[in-house]
Amino acid sequence: MLVEPETNSEHTNVILETVLPLLGICEEQIALAAQDVVYKFLKSRKVLSDSEMTSIWAGVRNLIDSGLTTFHANLGYDIWLRCINFTLDRIQLWFETEYWRLLRSGLQTGDGERRKKCLEIIRCSVIVAAKESTLRQQICSRAIGDESANNIVEQYERYCTVFETILLGRYLNQVMACTPDLDLLASPQSIVQSEWLYSLLIAALAPQIQDSNRRYIGNWIMRSNFQPSASETFVQFFRDGFLPWVTQGSLFTATLRRHGDQIMCLHGNLLTNYISSLLGKDFAELEPSTVLLDTILAFLSETRYSNFAYASVYMLDGIGRAIDSASGTSLTIHQLESLLELSSWSNFPEVARDFVLVRCLKMCSDSLSRASQDPPNKSIAEALHKWNMIYREILYKGKTLSTVGGFQGDMIGPISSWHSAPSERSRLEHQTIQKCQELRNSWQSDKVLQPSDTLHQLQEVWSDFEYLEYPKSLSLSIAKVVLDENLIDAAISCNDLSATINNMVCKLQSLSQTRVYLLPPLVQALRNIMLLNPSAAKFIPLKDIILKYTECLPEPTVDLKLEDCTSGLMQGVGPIFAPFGYEYYFQNRRSLGVAAILDLVSRLHHQHSTVAESMLQSLVERWRKQKTPPPTVSVWKSTLQLQVVLLCSELITPSMESSRVSRMLQDLHWILSVEPLPRYRYLLSWIIARIYLNRQELRPCILIELSTKDHHSNPKYLAALIKIAVMLAKTEASSAHFCTELAWTLIPLAASSKIVIRHEAQWQIPLLMDYAKKKGFASISENPSFVALDGYIRTLDRFDDPPIDRQIDRLDPVKDHNMVNLVDGRWFGLDDTESPSCSRTDFIRLFKLDHNKMPQPCIELGELDMQPINKLQITCMEEFALPNDGKAELTPSKAGGTRALQTKGTAYLNSDTHKSEDWNVRRESLIVVASLVDNPHNLGGLSRVSEVFGASELHLQNQNVTSNKDFSNVSVSSHLHFPILQLSANAVPAYLAEKREAGWTVVGIEQTDRSTLLGSPECILPEKVVLVIGSEKKGIPAAVLSECSMLVEIPQQGVTRSLNVQTAAGIFLYEYAKQHRIIPPQ
Repeated sequence: MLVEPETNSEHTNVILETVLPLLGICEEQIALAAQDVVYKFLKSRKVLSDSEMTSIWAGVRNLIDSGLTTFHANLGYDIWLRCINFTLDRIQLWFETEYWRLLRSGLQTGDGERRKKCLEIIRCSVIVAAKESTLRQQICSRAIGDESANNIVEQYERYCTVFETILLGRYLNQVMACTPDLDLLASPQSIVQSEWLYSLLIAALAPQIQDSNRRYIGNWIMRSNFQPSASETFVQFFRDGFLPWVTQGSLFTATLRRHGDQIMCLHGNLLTNYISSLLGKDFAELEPSTVLLDTILAFLSETRYSNFAYASVYMLDGIGRAIDSASGTSLTIHQLESLLELSSWSNFPEVARDFVLVRCLKMCSDSLSRASQDPPNKSIAEALHKWNMIYREILYKGKTLSTVGGFQGDMIGPISSWHSAPSERSRLEHQTIQKCQELRNSWQSDKVLQPSDTLHQLQEVWSDFEYLEYPKSLSLSIAKVVLDENLIDAAISCNDLSATINNMVCKLQSLSQTRVYLLPPLVQALRNIMLLNPSAAKFIPLKDIILKYTECLPEPTVDLKLEDCTSGLMQGVGPIFAPFGYEYYFQNRRSLGVAAILDLVSRLHHQHSTVAESMLQSLVERWRKQKTPPPTVSVWKSTLQLQVVLLCSELITPSMESSRVSRMLQDLHWILSVEPLPRYRYLLSWIIARIYLNRQELRPCILIELSTKDHHSNPKYLAALIKIAVMLAKTEASSAHFCTELAWTLIPLAASSKIVIRHEAQWQIPLLMDYAKKKGFASISENPSFVALDGYIRTLDRFDDPPIDRQIDRLDPVKDHNMVNLVDGRWFGLDDTESPSCSRTDFIRLFKLDHNKMPQPCIELGELDMQPINKLQITCMEEFALPNDGKAELTPSKAGGTRALQTKGTAYLNSDTHKSEDWNVRRESLIVVASLVDNPHNLGGLSRVSEVFGASELHLQNQNVTSNKDFSNVSVSSHLHFPILQLSANAVPAYLAEKREAGWTVVGIEQTDRSTLLGSPECILPEKVVLVIGSEKKGIPAAVLSECSMLVEIPQQGVTRSLNVQTAAGIFLYEYAKQHRIIPPQ
């Protein structure tokens, strides 16, 4: 029997001395029994003596800090929380540095259950500490007077709420809404000590948190003004929490974006700026140890073999920028040696290796020059000498290098290889490149090539190319050898040589799919040969090569994109490194290869007309045979395909037989009628309009198509035809008769019941009227019907302010018919499925590389349309608003007809389980506690599922909620068929403790580390169960979790982390009923 301390303190000390050690025993049942004894002891005492408080605190610390098991640590936090509830007025006896450290540790590394308990302890402890000035210094970041005591509690309550939202709720939209609170907690105005914020951030960046939330918190750290001094706690957070997260490779690869011609890594740039800002502040404070720099360098060294290579690149760039901006900063010997160690790493890709070398050597050189001191040791002296050699060599070679592509065919190799002995592989690669150049020179000097000797020379070079596994520098040279003009001339009369070249070209085309840098030199060489020596088409499969590229244009690999990003960083190291961009390492970009493909197609005149016609037929047939309805985005479709179709059509259709052109037009009309993607519809309309322009005799067909009534079943197609017809009517070759017939056709379409048709016709009629007035077509401009309709349309509010998509898809088939509009027109803004693959700059550059006169293209280059777009209106005209929905009429069923009716099934009445006599007997062993739930709608659902599955009683916060309309709408009459009792939320812990003592098992539905998966073999539910349902937002609070004997969670497969409370309760109750259902013997 427990006694009061005043009467028998000796006995109580004996009890504590006996029970507390049992809490740490390995046998969990004994430890739980000891916990119950401690609970009863606390409940029986009114006041605890100082010695008892000290003993209990020592036991709690031992359980948490002993490192036994998670189970024992949870026991410690349980007892801690129970002491808070029973002896809050004496808890200040425990206040010390260790007290708050253990709470931060529980928040930082605990599961959801432990974190809830810690937050509850913090809330109670802060209230006590805020009352006494001597205790405030333990929890406040600065001195606080008595008048501001409430602010302490308020800010710590805000901290706890933010922690619950980010770590327990984990919904991204709610996490984003915490930004102002995080800004306050990180500001100098915050009363909350920074250690608490670091614990929150470390926990938020842990791998167990979903990536979207981690990414948001991490980006907030880098984007905000979160730049505290380099305190010990911040350095610990920076090293243990921030750096492991920020250096993950997926963050870099997922944020690669194209910016003009160059690829940028958004995460990498953010990291660079943050590191530079942090170290800049560190250097500005003139801290001799520059502890943050030491931390970063140590982290890079420790994670040398496991760290993502480009994370090191961006971190070193941040360090370099900070040192560049801090003109008075010099590094310690240890830091110089760490940088030199980094510069010697060879496990980086080519560009990254050059960048790391240059950045590290430059930082060492700058630091020594600022300190005006000699190199302190031999290794640093050698590094300084190496930097000076590189610097002088770049200055020397810079006279011949250029940032505008002066490296074409003149690769001088990566900087890291300039002053190091080449490997055997590098030496063989260099020899093969020299052999390629010598071969081309010898072929050019020889008047007549011997096919057998030439074949042997070519195969020898190719054999080395294959043996070296297609290295980059050799790949950039081999295409010019295989497609050398003199070699092609010799191959025309030699079948073996031509067959070999055919195989090599096909292999190079295949290699270019994964080595995108191979595309420009290969297509450039192919273009030159095909246009200057048409006979090469006899053995080089030009059609197949182009069609393969149109169907699957090579994309840069992730590694190449990251190297591209690094080349931009390389140029930013200093002015002398400006030539070391993408072109230095990989020559031309992919966009030049795409420009070469399109330019080649546009010049396939009479000498290659069969190739152009065959490509046109193949592409049109492929689109014609697609399954309907086609998806909006198809894997095999591409913008490049329709660009090639347009160019081939421009080459072929003017001279093609009328019957064949008509059939092709029919196919193109059908493709347009089924195509859903706006950009493809735009290009198809362009192609069709150009065919009608080139073949004047076919123009009446468009009017016939517009007059077909069946097209109203396909409004988008008819709208496209209207647009094409008006395009044709506005050309110089158009006649007054054609325009008048079109105008009469548009009048009924402007009143069509189909919104899309009516909308398009109303937009086009004013355009047609303006042209008629310009050309003097009186049959239109002076016709009262046309004039009245035109005047009405112009009065519409949206006529002078067209939506942006209508401005983008404008097309004049004559003025806009140029290469620049085809590859980089504003119509790319119609959707975001693809970005332009080349630009006018690429064609200009391509033309500069031509050394011979090429055949004329079928389309002029043109200029980029710089006319501004009114971006104020993006929505459609009000004509696009859906018509007013009238009420549907109720119609009777026809004789003999059937209708589906929803009825109650009766299968459960025939089942064996329902035949059990105990099935209809209400259970006396299942209690549902929903006192934590607030929403009447959810409470009604809980009433319904509890009654359906035979719960004996349901406890609610307020019994009067049963009269609420939202409750009764969901519960129907379930609350009339079983007891519903009132139990306040504050009384829930005591009620559950009472039930536990009576032999009931308290089960909570909550996601924690000790939760058992519902439905798993391990989840055996006891018969006497009190089910606790958590609140909608916060779940089960810590005080209630402490009373739960068992926690269960529902297995999930989707992304959403939680279920509605009534849904979760229904799943649990079904599982309980299934486990405890009595089935009679057969």
